[in-house]
Amino acid sequence: MDAYVIASVRSGIRKALPTIFPGCRVVDWKPMPDELKGEAAHAFKHITAWFDFGEPGERLKFTKLVKDTGIEKHTFRTRVRRDDDFVEALAAEGIIEHGDGKYMTCFRRVG
Repeated sequence: MDAYVIASVRSGIRKALPTIFPGCRVVDWKPMPDELKGEAAHAFKHITAWFDFGEPGERLKFTKLVKDTGIEKHTFRTRVRRDDDFVEALAAEGIIEHGDGKYMTCFRRVG
């Protein structure tokens, strides 16, 4: 059987599926990968490199990313973080937004 589940990356459903459906195989489906461009591509490259060479369990604060990349804070908040392809590309790398309380403040790698 094939089951298609559409859920937010932040929902945690991907991690729960093997418990719900023992023995299942979870794979991403995307008909055609979208190439990131501009500031989203720049931020993505910086974030993935930071996690690839950083310490396990570390979190990358949004403020540090903005400072290190030179992306304007408002642009990062309103355009880059809201870019669906950017969010999906990070999720494919196991990277999600994280926060304390009601505000997201950083990225972290899961899994």
